[in-house]
Amino acid sequence: AKHYREDISLTSIAFKFGLGKYSLSRIFSNLLKCNFTYYVNSLRISYAHYLLLSTDLNVLEIGTECGYHNQQ
Repeated sequence: AKHYREDISLTSIAFKFGLGKYSLSRIFSNLLKCNFTYYVNSLRISYAHYLLLSTDLNVLEIGTECGYHNQQ
């Protein structure tokens, strides 16, 4: 869970472990009972909540800090 702020994808992680993205997706879902995207977004949103309450960063800065590098 320590790399959630980086630009990560299921495909890049699957490649790193020598798996297909569909195999990793099944493994991930079976172990954590949620899909990869939901898990990463949950971590990012929790961190954004923390930053909103504890810093003076603006929303764009917080988004970038949490791993949302695309403003769309």
